[in-house]
Amino acid sequence: MMTDEDEAAVLADLEARPPIWMLWAQYPESFWMSVGPKTDAARLRFPSLESLMQANYDRVLSIQLSGDQTLILGREKHDADYKLFQKDR
Repeated sequence: MMTDEDEAAVLADLEARPPIWMLWAQYPESFWMSVGPKTDAARLRFPSLESLMQANYDRVLSIQLSGDQTLILGREKHDADYKLFQKDR
């Protein structure tokens, strides 16, 4: 998982160049521990990144997979010039 420094770098990059779309994959702790048994369970959440997504993106689509697994597609809140097939910025 990411270190605090990694998370800060990702946050800075997202703030400098916010993507129009954001995909947030929410999986239970058991999922991450099964694919990476040496994973530090205390580092599974990224509060600053989650706050950024919640503050700056509208939920467009939410897909409930099996169990506690959820995929959330978000679109930037202040992007008035949105076009579905717009090329990446």
